[in-house]
Amino acid sequence: MKAGIDLETAVAIINQGSGANFFSQRVVPHTILQGKLDGTGALEITIKDVLLFFEEAARLRAATPVAAAISTIQHEILKSGPEGRDMLTAINYFTDLARLPRLA
Repeated sequence: MKAGIDLETAVAIINQGSGANFFSQRVVPHTILQGKLDGTGALEITIKDVLLFFEEAARLRAATPVAAAISTIQHEILKSGPEGRDMLTAINYFTDLARLPRLA
């Protein structure tokens, strides 16, 4: 509650505005807010998929600055923990940055 609100309230605020998306509306309430940080697949698989995306983007000569930034963060997260962990454990990278308690 670094900003004075809990995670559930923060997600509810996000979902009331333009930041709402499938992840915030469906995944977060049924996984992260329930303390479940598994079920979405290994982080390494996500990174492999992003690399395939980059290959296709390069073939199409499409700029991908947001994906490049996300990929950099994914690699930092991969370096910070054990192999094979679920992509949802990435939430702890962000809670650490915000100096909030880890979720699991």
